[in-house]
Amino acid sequence: MGRIRHGIVATTAALAVTGSVAVAVLGTPETAQAATTTTAARTVQVQTQIGVVLWYNIEKGYGFIRYRANGQQKDIFVHFTQIMGRPFPYLRAGEMVMFAVAHGPRGDVAAAVRIIASP
Repeated sequence: MGRIRHGIVATTAALAVTGSVAVAVLGTPETAQAATTTTAARTVQVQTQIGVVLWYNIEKGYGFIRYRANGQQKDIFVHFTQIMGRPFPYLRAGEMVMFAVAHGPRGDVAAAVRIIASP
């Protein structure tokens, strides 16, 4: 069961890491479905985060999300390949999203991004 943070339940996510690609599966540990990967090196439990889209360039397919972690405000990179729940993956500035923090080759990136509220 997740913790309640600002009225939103933060659940855990299973993060399957394959080389430099990370795939997150959202849900509680009891209901999360296994990630489909060909060579899963390891599985790590991570905490999901709640943030707001700062900006997103539909033509280039990336943008940034602002969130709070450990009492500090942070910005994190998001790529269109990690947006779930829309036939054509995109975000709008001001949308509230839930995501897992993954480690990419250039730093932290948002993984398994789901829109939870639109402005």
